[in-house]
Amino acid sequence: MVIMKTTTSKLIIVLAIFFIACNQQKSDVVKTPTMINSDTAKYHSPTVIKINKDSLPTFTPGKNGIPLPNVVKAMKPDIIPYIYSPIVPGISWLPQTKEERIEGKKKIMSKKPKKIRVNKDSLRLVTPGEDSVKLPKIYIIEELNSLNLIDSSYTVQHGDTIYPPESKIYPQPEVISSFSLRQSTKNLNIKYLDVDEGMQSSFIRSICEDKRGNLWFASTNGGVTCYDGKSLTNYSERNGINSVFVNSILEDKSGNIWIGTSDNGVCRYDGKSFTQYSTKHGLCSKYILSMFEDKKGNIWIGTNGRGVSCYDGKSFTNYSVEQGLGGNRVWSIIEDKSGNIWFGTQRGGVSCFDGKTFTNYTIDTGLGDYMVFSMLEDKKGNIWFGTKEGMRCYDGESFTYYTTEQGIYEWTISICEDKRGNLWFGTWRGGVTCYDGKSFRHINTDQGLSVSWVWKIFEDSSGKLWIGTEAGGVNCYDDQSFKNYTTEQGLVDNMVHKIIEDKNGILWICTDHGVSRFDGKTFNNFKTDPSSTHNQVYYILEDKRGKLWFSTPRSGVSSYDGLNFTNYTTKQGLIGNTVHSIFEDKSGKLWFGAQKGVSCWDGK
Repeated sequence: MVIMKTTTSKLIIVLAIFFIACNQQKSDVVKTPTMINSDTAKYHSPTVIKINKDSLPTFTPGKNGIPLPNVVKAMKPDIIPYIYSPIVPGISWLPQTKEERIEGKKKIMSKKPKKIRVNKDSLRLVTPGEDSVKLPKIYIIEELNSLNLIDSSYTVQHGDTIYPPESKIYPQPEVISSFSLRQSTKNLNIKYLDVDEGMQSSFIRSICEDKRGNLWFASTNGGVTCYDGKSLTNYSERNGINSVFVNSILEDKSGNIWIGTSDNGVCRYDGKSFTQYSTKHGLCSKYILSMFEDKKGNIWIGTNGRGVSCYDGKSFTNYSVEQGLGGNRVWSIIEDKSGNIWFGTQRGGVSCFDGKTFTNYTIDTGLGDYMVFSMLEDKKGNIWFGTKEGMRCYDGESFTYYTTEQGIYEWTISICEDKRGNLWFGTWRGGVTCYDGKSFRHINTDQGLSVSWVWKIFEDSSGKLWIGTEAGGVNCYDDQSFKNYTTEQGLVDNMVHKIIEDKNGILWICTDHGVSRFDGKTFNNFKTDPSSTHNQVYYILEDKRGKLWFSTPRSGVSSYDGLNFTNYTTKQGLIGNTVHSIFEDKSGKLWFGAQKGVSCWDGK
């Protein structure tokens, strides 16, 4: 027995050494990685579950023991005048950030604006064609079309090859029924129009309203979108614009829409065909920053580094620093009441052109900054300049400086004057500032603005302000006071997750304790289970047929057709009962984003 145990033990030890050696040899061999061809690789198809609609749990409020919604007549809301206490320069304290308040930093008193009188004898006057100043180059293009030139024919003007422009009819873009503008959860007076509502991009650079009341939005990476209040029409290169990178847009007196791009010049849309203009047609640059139509119908086109082109319908006349322009990078263009054209440049201050002579305003002559992004002449005839160091106001004799010391943010990119005479300044990182002539007030993300980076502010014919932002889409603001609704006014709960407006103008508000339907006078409050404390509703969507869909954290999805609620859970094939989001695609299919994956519902 002792010998057998010893022999057996030795055998076990030998086998163990053998296996260890074999494993060591295997570990020294480098395996060739498995290559998967994405074209031939087989993946599992999504699970398709046919729903027996007869088995769906359907509930009608007021029938079969289902309680009617709690109807609450809305109490008078709290009306808060504007955003917060105005800043009166020289009287009010400057606002502090939350961090500054926590650190206990001392408040700083605002200062009265500084006023600098302009010494007009020191202004630099330059007249093209005089004192060795070069005349502008004029490229005649429209007359080429009357010569019956064959395709690819051209002329040589000023040593440059100039081609006649062509007008083409392109495929019409698809018209998309826009989702209702999304309400701000912080402020019922601000609504959002973004990619969730059908826009092509969240980066909005320019806005204009045409004679029919349509709004046109120019974006830096999504082309142009036309919004008629109900539907969106998105234009891309396929539909005739010469680039999807659009910086500027305007409508001329004839109703043509002009589109300025950052890489391929401008194009003109007459409602049927697009005509594209680039450097080969006489335009001084393909990179367009700004556009403006003067009283004579000339289109002025500011470029990024090549000055400005003036198009009179037949020819391009190009001006640069060689003709007296203050700088070749032109961010903004306006015309004053006297017919002078003003150009705001990046490094050359401001140039005023009376048709013959350029008058340049710079740091040394009172402007106080060399970078001008935006300009506006107000109803009183003052000209406002948005600079990287705040605002400048010029009354014809003196410049008045408005900076952070008076309560305004720096880097003013856009200026708008509303029908009441208030000035609105769109800033980079500082949101929007309103100036009523005496005090400054701010709208930022804390007040409901989607982001703090503002490119454009525009007032439409109804008095609504449209605010184009960087990565926050378009914000619509229609009042100067905020009405606050809480549970005291009839709202089902104060924790609001989502707000939409349906096709009938009814507001639906999702909260932690159910959904409120608000028609402007009365709240109708719905709950998933009146006896339960778990009535949270995450999301709401109105589909193309007008049916409302609600997502919940525990009970799946419910649809409401105006009479009945129909509930969908894992029992009907939903991938999970915790649903965070709902989306409807162009074909009408609904997509439910759940904690366990995504379900697609085709209505069957």
